[in-house]
Amino acid sequence: MLWRTLQFALVAAVLSFVALSVAGQWVEVRASVAGLRPHAGRLFAASLIVLATYALLIQTWRMVLSAVGEGMGFWTAARIWFVSSFGKYVPGKVWAITAMSVMAGREGVSATAAAGSSIVVQLLNLAAGLAVMVAAGGEALRGDLAWARPIAVTAVTGSVIALALAPFVVRPLASRVARWRGRPTPSGNIPARALWLAVLANVIAWVLYGLAFRVFTSAILGEATGATAGYIAVYTSSYLLGYLAFFAPGGVGVREGALVALMPRFGLASVADALLLAALSRLWLTVLEILPGLLFLARDGLRARPTQTVDDGSS
Repeated sequence: MLWRTLQFALVAAVLSFVALSVAGQWVEVRASVAGLRPHAGRLFAASLIVLATYALLIQTWRMVLSAVGEGMGFWTAARIWFVSSFGKYVPGKVWAITAMSVMAGREGVSATAAAGSSIVVQLLNLAAGLAVMVAAGGEALRGDLAWARPIAVTAVTGSVIALALAPFVVRPLASRVARWRGRPTPSGNIPARALWLAVLANVIAWVLYGLAFRVFTSAILGEATGATAGYIAVYTSSYLLGYLAFFAPGGVGVREGALVALMPRFGLASVADALLLAALSRLWLTVLEILPGLLFLARDGLRARPTQTVDDGSS
C-alpha cells in the first residue's frame, strides 16, 4: 500500500511539473498550437524510421532466441513483441515480459527462453541507451562548453569499454533480475558474439530513434534546429528516464517532463515548443506502438472466426 501511494505521489509530482510549465508558457504554447502546420511527408518518414527500428529490435530478440536454440518466424515474433508491449502501460514494467512468455509458449517456444532472452535484450538495450546518451550528450555540449570536452571524451571511452564488457556482465545480471522479478532464469549459454551483435543492434536502434525524433520535430515545427546528436541524447535520456520510472505506466509524464527540461538546454526548442513536441510525440509513438498490435489481434480474430457454410437446399 505504501509503495502504491508513493507511485501515485511521484506521478502526481511529475505531472504537476509539466502542468506548471504549461501554465507558465501558456501564451507561447497557444501561439505554437495556432501556427501548427504538420508536414505529412516528414511525419510519414519519421514513422517509417521508428517502424524500421522496431523491426531491428524484433530481429535482435529473434537472434538471441536462436542463440539458445529456439527458433521463431519474424512475423510471429513481431506479433508477440507488439501485443505483449501493451503490458508497458500497466504499472510495474513486468507485464510485457509475462505476456511475451505466455504468447511464446503458445507458439511452441520455451517460456524460460522467451522470458530470459527478453530480459537479456532489455538489459543490453538499457546499457546501449546509457552509452548513446553519454556519447551524444557529450558531443552536443562540446560546442558550448569547452571544459566539457575532456569529460565527454572520458565518458565516451568509458561507455565503449562498458559495452565491450556487457556480454560478460549481462548474463549473471539477467539471472539476478529474473529471480528478483520471479521470472524464469535466462540460459547461461548465449554466445558472447550474439550478445555483442545485440549490443550493436541496440546502439543503432537508439541512434535511429533520435533521428526519427529530429525528423518528427521538423514535421511539427517546420524545421529542426540544433545538432542531430542533441536529438539523439534528449530522446534517449527521456525514454530511459520514463522506462526506469517503475511508478509511471509507459513512462507517462516522466518522459514528457524530461523532454521539456532538456530540449531548451540543448538548443533544440523553446519551452513552449518543447511542451508541444512532448505531447504530440507521446501520441505519435503510442499510435505507432499500439496500432500494429491491434492489427495483429484483428487478424487473429478474423482467422479464428468459424467458416460459415451455406445450405443450398441440395441435401
